[in-house]
Amino acid sequence: MKEIISQSDAKVCLALGFFDSLHSGHRQIIEKTVDYARKNGFLSVVFTFVGNAVGILKGKSVYTYDEKKTLLSAMGADCVLPYEFTADTLRKTKKEFLDEVFSLFDVQAVFCGFDYTFGHKGEGNVDFLLSYCEKKGAKCFVSEKVIFDGKKLSTSLIKDELSSGNVKKAAVMLTEPYFIDGRVERGRGVGHLLGIPTANIEIKDDKFLPKNGVYGTKTIVDGKTYVSVTNVGPKPTFGDGTISVETLIKGFDGDIYNESIRVIFIEYLRDIRKFDDPTTLRDRVLADLAWEEDQ
Repeated sequence: MKEIISQSDAKVCLALGFFDSLHSGHRQIIEKTVDYARKNGFLSVVFTFVGNAVGILKGKSVYTYDEKKTLLSAMGADCVLPYEFTADTLRKTKKEFLDEVFSLFDVQAVFCGFDYTFGHKGEGNVDFLLSYCEKKGAKCFVSEKVIFDGKKLSTSLIKDELSSGNVKKAAVMLTEPYFIDGRVERGRGVGHLLGIPTANIEIKDDKFLPKNGVYGTKTIVDGKTYVSVTNVGPKPTFGDGTISVETLIKGFDGDIYNESIRVIFIEYLRDIRKFDDPTTLRDRVLADLAWEEDQ
């Protein structure tokens, strides 16, 4: 997906927001941006922060920047605007922030959520944005609040469900199952000793992980989808207390070290526990791998 990182004469429709989870409310904003751009012959551009913004403003992100780019491309967005978050960003006034963004291209229309804020201490709001766009001759479209189970749909709500292991409910809010994209790194080799191929996934520091536990997952390798079981957290049977994401893939026996894969979380199976020996653990994992048969 193309990134806009310098000034351009392009006429664009701009989606403004943090978009750290791309839940159904975020998607409504982006879909409207894409649709308006296509109907009017403009480029659709999605703004998102990169750099230290996640940790400072929102904590860890449900989806990393690279994962978001993949999703945005699938939604039909033409470009992404990766706004580098620095110490200066915190000091920019609401007008300085918009002046900088609008200086990058010819903004024809802006789309955002009803509670969008920006600038120093979030002093900029939708009312200011509407007034600013009017002065610039740009249209501004504000999406209404999205309610889920009686609450405002938000990334925080999704993180609460993921923290409880409720990946099914999170999937409804996200409009598709939560996933992790990552490079396969060297592990302990225990999976092959147990006769079950294992992929240990490198996790970005800003990636929000679900509750520690064992999940029924599906893993995409080279475009093919496999049933899998994924352990998020420690591995007490082997005395390993480090938090990692380890996926055991059914029916796969290739070498995927250093390759990128996607692990899609379908359901929470059980808590992590310490088994008496590796053989007992193997039997439990083999039983776990049959999770899809119960769907």
